[in-house]
Amino acid sequence: MQIKERVSLRDADRQVSTLHRRTVLGRIILAKIDEGTFHAPVRRLPPEVHLYSWGDSGDWLYLINSGWVKSMTWSLNGKPCLLEISGPTAIVGVSSILRGRRAETAMTKSPTELTVIARDQLHQITDDRMLRDAWDHHLASHITEQQETLTNFVTLDSEHRLAMTLLRLAQKLGSGNGDGDGDGLIIDCRVTHEELAQMVGTTRSRVGYFLKRFQQAGMTRKHGHNIVVNANELTDYLTSCR
Repeated sequence: MQIKERVSLRDADRQVSTLHRRTVLGRIILAKIDEGTFHAPVRRLPPEVHLYSWGDSGDWLYLINSGWVKSMTWSLNGKPCLLEISGPTAIVGVSSILRGRRAETAMTKSPTELTVIARDQLHQITDDRMLRDAWDHHLASHITEQQETLTNFVTLDSEHRLAMTLLRLAQKLGSGNGDGDGDGLIIDCRVTHEELAQMVGTTRSRVGYFLKRFQQAGMTRKHGHNIVVNANELTDYLTSCR
C-alpha cells in the first residue's frame, strides 16, 4: 500500500493514551457509587433511544455502565456525521454540559444501562480531590482528542483516516486478543460499514474496499460481525512507507 501522509508514532501513542485517560473518571465515579459516597439514578434503555438531541439543554451527564451510545450531528444539507461511539465507563455529554446546550444528538446503539449525573452534582466532583483531578484530566483529554480528530481530517486521506479510526476504536472499545491467537484486539461493539463511513467522511463502498485491503495486508480481520484489529500492523501502516 502506498502512503501519502505520515503520522508520527508519538501522535498515535498519544491518542491511545488520551483515550485511556478519558475512562478514569468514569471508573472512579462507579467506585464512589459502590462505596455509597456518590449517588445518582440509573436508567436502562433499549436500542435507538435518544438521550438528548441537538439544541437541548445540557443539564445531564451520562455514565455508561453497560452497552453502547453513539453521538451524531448533521451537516446543513443533512449529511450524517458519527462523532463518537462510547462504551462502558465512558461519560457522554461533557462538551454539552459546559456549553449549556447540546451540540450533538446522543442515542443508544444497544441495550444500555446509564448512570445519570445532574449538573448540580458537579460540585460533588469538584469537592473531592481525586474526582476533581480525574475531571480535569477528562476535560483536557476530551479537548485533545477533538483536536487530533480535526488534524486527521485535514492531513489524512480517507483510507488513512479509516486506519486511524479503527486503531482508536480498538484501543477504546476493544478487548482481549481477538479470537485467541494473540495478535489482535476485537472491537466489542459491532460497527457497520455505514457507521465507519459516517466517522471517516467517505462512502460505505469505499469503506468496504479499504477494509478488504486491510484484511489482505493482515491489519484487520473479521470475527463474526465484529472487526479484529492488529494494532501493531495498523500502527506500522500509519507510520512507515511500504
